[in-house]
Amino acid sequence: MIYQKLKSAAEVMLILIFICGIHANLFDHPNPSIAASRSVRNANQKSQDFLNHTSIVAHIANGISIQSGLMNGKLKIEDVVGELLNFGSVPFSDIDKFNPSSITALTSKLKKMKSSLDSKLEDHEDQVLAWNDLIEQSKTVGDVESSLQGSDYFPNLVTFHQEFNFDSLEVPETSLTNTEKKLKDIEDKSTSDPSWQKIILSEFTTLDIQLTGISDAINVFEKSVKALNGYQFLKEGPSLLEPVEKMIHLIKTRGSFQISFTDESKTAVGNTLGLVLGLSEDSKTASKGIQTANDLSESISVPRTHQKKFTSGFSNGLSDLKLLEMESRAPLVAKMTGVEVERLGNLAKGLEPLFKVQEQLNGLGVKLKTILSRKIRLSISDFKTLSNYLSNLDSSSSGVVGSLLEALNQCNKVTILAPNAYESSEKVVETAKKLKALLENANAALKGLDTNQVKTTMDGVMKSLGFQDFAADPSKDIDSVMNNIKNKNGFKDIRETIKQLKTRFENIPKSLKGEVKTMIDDSTKLNTFNEEVDVHKCLQNLADDSAKVSLGVLAAQKIRKLESEEIKNVETAVSAISEVSKGLSVLKRIPSTMNQETKDVTTSINEFPDSIAQSKVIGQSVASLHNAYDLKKMESQFAQLSSVGPSVTAEIRKIQNPDERKKVEKQWGDHKSDISKIQKSLSDIKSFDSKIPASNTIGQLGNSLKNLVSISSAKINVKEKSKSLEFLISHDKIDPKVKSELEESLKILEELETLDLDFSSHKTQFQNAPNAFNAFHDFLKNFLEMDHSKKDEEQGMTMTIIFISVGIILLLGILAGSITYYLLVYKVNKIKKAVMDFIKENRLINKKEAKERHNQGVLKLIGIRITGKEKRYKLIPKNKKTWLSAPLNPDTRVIVKDEVDPYHATKIITRSNKVYVAAEDPYGDSRSGRRANTCDEFWNLIMDQESEFIVSCAAYADDVYYEHDANEVKEFERFKITTKTKTAFIKDKVTCRELEVEDKTGVYPTRTIKHFHFLKWRLKMILTEHEPVFEVLKVVNTSTKPVIVHCLHGTDNTMVFIGLQYVYEEVLFNPKVKFWDVIRELCEIRWGSFGYKDMTLYVLTGVFYQLIKKFKLQMTPYTEDFAIMMECRVMTNKEVDEKYKKREESGETGIHFWAAWACEKDDNEEELKEWDEKNIARKK
Repeated sequence: MIYQKLKSAAEVMLILIFICGIHANLFDHPNPSIAASRSVRNANQKSQDFLNHTSIVAHIANGISIQSGLMNGKLKIEDVVGELLNFGSVPFSDIDKFNPSSITALTSKLKKMKSSLDSKLEDHEDQVLAWNDLIEQSKTVGDVESSLQGSDYFPNLVTFHQEFNFDSLEVPETSLTNTEKKLKDIEDKSTSDPSWQKIILSEFTTLDIQLTGISDAINVFEKSVKALNGYQFLKEGPSLLEPVEKMIHLIKTRGSFQISFTDESKTAVGNTLGLVLGLSEDSKTASKGIQTANDLSESISVPRTHQKKFTSGFSNGLSDLKLLEMESRAPLVAKMTGVEVERLGNLAKGLEPLFKVQEQLNGLGVKLKTILSRKIRLSISDFKTLSNYLSNLDSSSSGVVGSLLEALNQCNKVTILAPNAYESSEKVVETAKKLKALLENANAALKGLDTNQVKTTMDGVMKSLGFQDFAADPSKDIDSVMNNIKNKNGFKDIRETIKQLKTRFENIPKSLKGEVKTMIDDSTKLNTFNEEVDVHKCLQNLADDSAKVSLGVLAAQKIRKLESEEIKNVETAVSAISEVSKGLSVLKRIPSTMNQETKDVTTSINEFPDSIAQSKVIGQSVASLHNAYDLKKMESQFAQLSSVGPSVTAEIRKIQNPDERKKVEKQWGDHKSDISKIQKSLSDIKSFDSKIPASNTIGQLGNSLKNLVSISSAKINVKEKSKSLEFLISHDKIDPKVKSELEESLKILEELETLDLDFSSHKTQFQNAPNAFNAFHDFLKNFLEMDHSKKDEEQGMTMTIIFISVGIILLLGILAGSITYYLLVYKVNKIKKAVMDFIKENRLINKKEAKERHNQGVLKLIGIRITGKEKRYKLIPKNKKTWLSAPLNPDTRVIVKDEVDPYHATKIITRSNKVYVAAEDPYGDSRSGRRANTCDEFWNLIMDQESEFIVSCAAYADDVYYEHDANEVKEFERFKITTKTKTAFIKDKVTCRELEVEDKTGVYPTRTIKHFHFLKWRLKMILTEHEPVFEVLKVVNTSTKPVIVHCLHGTDNTMVFIGLQYVYEEVLFNPKVKFWDVIRELCEIRWGSFGYKDMTLYVLTGVFYQLIKKFKLQMTPYTEDFAIMMECRVMTNKEVDEKYKKREESGETGIHFWAAWACEKDDNEEELKEWDEKNIARKK
């Protein structure tokens, strides 16, 4: 009771002091986040909303689980960190104990070794490898003669040849082809001949007969397939004759060998192996570390495929955890739990220990990104292969080279059979394959085909064309039917039906009866290749030595091909992993650090019951939802993946080596079945998506996720399928078109590999989702509604009493002086100090640090660019945008009262209520006619906004919507634009024009608008000074109307111009604001902004300049940081030049190459070179 009275007295006194102004400083209270104070709602479609909402819940639930588990000891920091950093199957201990010294030693020796290896007789080395391949293949050849003994295949084949009607299987395709030709004949017939009706009616009578013949032919085919299925022995032919096929392949292979080994080649290969052997021990020492580096690089590239025990809510690992701090304050959480937004602060406070863990992990995450690039992953993979070769070398390999090569020469003395000795046997093998294909393809043609429906379709064609009664009187309808065919594509449906049917029957082998007769005749004289068998017996005695020597040769050739860039990539990766390893040792102290100074709010949030199990259910359900939706996004790509099947099959058949062919066939798998699984999953996902109800609470989200059990798994061995395509693509003789097709399919498979599509393995989590989400909803709601300050009140009672006593004594004495001090000095100094703190916090350390920091900052904004992409396509017609156009945020776009289509423009309002409109450049007339002229829409936007100023931040000729010179006129359908004057606002830098705008419709009165044009502000670059921008801002900021600002896309230079004012005002309003929070807010208002890191550097230094001028501070931070920014730009351009010069030296050229080079440069080269020279002189 006493405490409550004292507390009330304290409150009264604090209110009095507040009113007097002593504690009224703007910066003495917690600042709301920008997202909370000025939230820009991203209105997505229902499924996207559902995904976003469940993701936020998964992040919060899993965040609580991780924090409480680490603090109460139920989770090991090693397990959590390993999952968040996407170590996957790589043990934490392997990274923790990673030692780069052995790998570094190996790379150093490899650099020296490259120049020592003689490549003069490399063709002899290739021959050694070819012999070893032949020896390996001959191990599985089997006994040709014994494999054919006792088989009933050929006797049964005689019966099959006598009884089966081969022609019946070819009838459907013949019938379909003839009908297709008849459709073309009718379509091409002229109706100008007087007797045309009689001729065409005759053609239609023939067509009617042919259509009936199609269903009859298919019925005959169906009966023949039933008969064919009685000859299942046909499947056995290829495997029975496999020894014959392998032996023929070995004969051809041996016949292709052109080199006989000499004493010189024996010496050269032996010396090479001797050198390579010197690296074997080094490689063995480094092999563990190399394997770790390889596994880690692969693992972090596919984060979502890992089965996560403790962090399933963060399917992308650390990058998802980084979102949690912002998400914990999202108003959506308050809405879903039914509490006031103000109470969300406790959620963020409660998770503060976890946020500190995340901050510690950020540096490690950045380092790991180094090994994420495809180039580095491939370099590490190749290096691992080389390491395996070296580690497995036999110390005796160089000593046996001479004897091995001599023995190979001896084995090869047996004369190679001429082609006429095995040609008939080869044809027998090929016919056996065709017969197997006949059985399989004939059954496949009927699979899923409704023959009754085919008959119904064919019988109804004449009526569908417009004949009321073709059998009775077709002549009365012939005019309208022909008009339908010639002018309305009347044959479209029947053509499509025939095309689909032909696809079914096109793989039936033709003209087999004669081939089978020849096969039966030749079967009696199959060659058993006895002499060739002796050759391979000879070779098998050399297998061990051949394998030893070949491994050394492979290692030598790998070293010769090792590029210096590949070695550098490996060293970069090893260095990054080493840095991560050092950082892990510090992380082990995290749990004890988290438990220091624990607040009551953290203790409360850690009490989420059974948090590990519940978050696992929530996290896995949401992770599967992400995988399902990502699969759905890929739907358009599956037509390509599905259609590539025949091309792959054809390429596999071309593989001469039977063992190799069998291996690739196994890797590729049953493609139709794989595609069918994907299509089934897609169908289930669409069904699931269509049934998602509106969800207002966290608990309701779980009810919807339970339905994930309805999605079938698409269990496909994507990695193996990819290997088969990689093998086929690597063949030199592959057709370029086929190669391109396979490469496109490989990209799709690589994208599929990143998804976990085994939905059925997570059914338990889906079924438990409603209970888990409801439990989390109840816990979170109770937590947020709880008053977490009560315990703190008890602890603070003593201090309150002391405070009251001292406060009363001192109040009267200091009140007047405090007010005066605050009003005259304190507030100004406080703001000034906060501004100085802002500048200090955001200073650029050096060009490397500045480049990396701002590069990472820009990368974090990329996700906003993707947001709402589908919405953007619905907003703006295709002919009024380019594929490069950024998505347009529907909630912040400028809405014009009489617009036909939305214009790509966004309204941006600063703290002082200055209004800017960031707009895309209008399009003029298109030569191809595929793009609409949008100049009228651009001027309509300007007139609707009553704008007084236009600012063009584009150095290119932007006069598509006005004339360049004074007294010239440009007219559009609605608006007439007269350039009244043209003057230099800043000589050679900014031009000012007065444009008179006349609306021919009379809706808007004629007005004059000032137009500023930056002459040196090029695409994707920033200026080498700030003053011109500030001079233009000074003028346009006098207007109370919206200022129109544009560049090519309205997201780059435009947003830099606006951002200089916007960020400056945000810092004035709240100097404690985070620079990147303001940049993020601008990106949320205008999607796709600040696509290049130098732009944020330019904005930051420009804000420094304005703040320093306003508060009369030292210019040093600006001049030093501006110099660093310029050094970054010079460095960037030099790196680009070096990269493209290397590519030029390797033979790249052409317009696309030069364009890519130019586009990657940030600046006007002459201007930048001039600045660089001045800077060097200044430093001297």
